[in-house]
Amino acid sequence: MSQIAETFRPTTPSGRQPGLLGPVRLVLQRWCEHRRKRRALIHLAGLDDHLLRDVGITRGELYHEIARTTWRW
Repeated sequence: MSQIAETFRPTTPSGRQPGLLGPVRLVLQRWCEHRRKRRALIHLAGLDDHLLRDVGITRGELYHEIARTTWRW
């Protein structure tokens, strides 16, 4: 393998090449993070406006975040 290709080959923190599990793991991590954020936003949607102001967000901002598509996180 050429020296340039070897230089730019992606590796994991342990120095191994990620193979197929690297991208799959990344998708699963992003999906889990998205799910956690969605649950938090839905919980916030149940709060009244006074409590949302205490947190520092408006109901409009909250609904905007809830309406975002999955892969724009």
